[in-house]
Parts: sequence; C-alpha cells; structure tokens
Amino acid sequence: MRWFWRILGGLVLGFLLATAATWRGGDDRLYPARPGQAAIAIEVVSNGFHSGLALPRSALAEAATRLRLGAVLSVAGQFAGSPVLEIGWGEARFYRSTPTLGSIDVGLALSALFRPGNESVVHVVGLPDRAVRVLAVQIVPITLSQAGFDALVSRLDLALAKGDAGAAIPLGTGLARNSMFYQGVETFSIFRVCNHWTSALLGAAGVPTVGAWATLPDGLLMDLKWNAGLPVLNPNGA
Repeated sequence: MRWFWRILGGLVLGFLLATAATWRGGDDRLYPARPGQAAIAIEVVSNGFHSGLALPRSALAEAATRLRLGAVLSVAGQFAGSPVLEIGWGEARFYRSTPTLGSIDVGLALSALFRPGNESVVHVVGLPDRAVRVLAVQIVPITLSQAGFDALVSRLDLALAKGDAGAAIPLGTGLARNSMFYQGVETFSIFRVCNHWTSALLGAAGVPTVGAWATLPDGLLMDLKWNAGLPVLNPNGA
C-alpha cells in the first residue's frame, strides 16, 4: 500500500503547488467597486461543461471606444442590437463542431487537450436581455468597478486576432442564434481550457482567483464562491 500513499501524496502536493503557482490575490484598486464609484454588472455563466462571461454590450462598446480597442469595438458593433453579449473561448476545431454535449467527437476532444499549439476561437452570442442566457445552468453575478471592467475588456481584446484596421476576424456563424466565431490568438491545451480563460479575464479585473481550480467549470465556480465570496445561482431556481 505504500505506492498508493506515495501517489496520493504526490497528487496532493501537485495540487497544492499548482494552487500556489496560480493564486491571484485580487487587486483592491480594481475590485470590488468602492461606494460612489461607477460599477458594471457582469455574469460568469456555466452549463457544467463550458463557461463564459455575459457582458453588457453598451458598456463594452464604451470601454472599447475610450481605450481604442479595435477588435472588441468591432465585435460590439457587429451585435449592436443586442443588450448583452455572452462570450466564450475554446479550441478552434472542437468548439466549432460541438454545438451540444451529445455531439462531442472524442478524437477532436483528445486532440484539443493533448496536441500542442491548438488554435483558438472566441464565440460571441448576442442576447436580448440579461434574463436570456445560453450557458444557463449556473451563474455568478459580479459587480466590477469601471477600472476593473476596463482591464477585463483590454484582456479580451488581446485574445482576439486583428485584421484590417485592428478589427476582430470573423470566422462564420456560431453555435446559437445570433452568434459568431472570431479568430483567437492564444493556444488551447489541457493546461489552458475555457475555464482557465474565464478565470484569467476575471483576474485581470482584480477578482481573486486560483487558475488551477478552474480546470473544470465546477472548480471555477467553487473558486469564485470560496475566494471571492460570490454567490453561485441557478437561474431556473432549482
């Protein structure tokens, strides 16, 4: 049984080291918004398999204009009639070919996780209001300061490949009604999945996070609950 305890001890040690290495203690200059400061409400959204962010389009467009972030501004312009944008990130081939859990291709999934240098895409869905969500099993409402939101938007702009005049590069219709894929610049692997990406954007906004915990959506939500003290809600009330 010694081998069992050695393996278990190694796993525990590895988890603790990963936690320490990816711990973002938060930035109180950015988060939370202080009384009297401008504040912007966003949501982390998860379907138990994939996570993303729901952002107010008008605030996104305003920040992108003020900060001269051409890629984000072009995305906001593409969805000018949608008050809310639900934004996610993932491996290009797998994400674009997997509209539902039932359509998962095991070969593509393994390639996305273990092949080095996988290209990425950013998926954007235009929604009519905050009550409508695509990834709607669980949500985490977060109120950011304007500075924190600006930092998040700047980090989002870095994730988008740039084309003419700095605009985002569209790749075609997305997986939901009124949606679009855009070319990303980051690489996807088991060490950098969609939930890590969501966590990184929140970390840029000053929210305390632990990147290693975000390997799975439940870990991301647990991290936000335990480390940031945020509520995890079920929009269906179950």
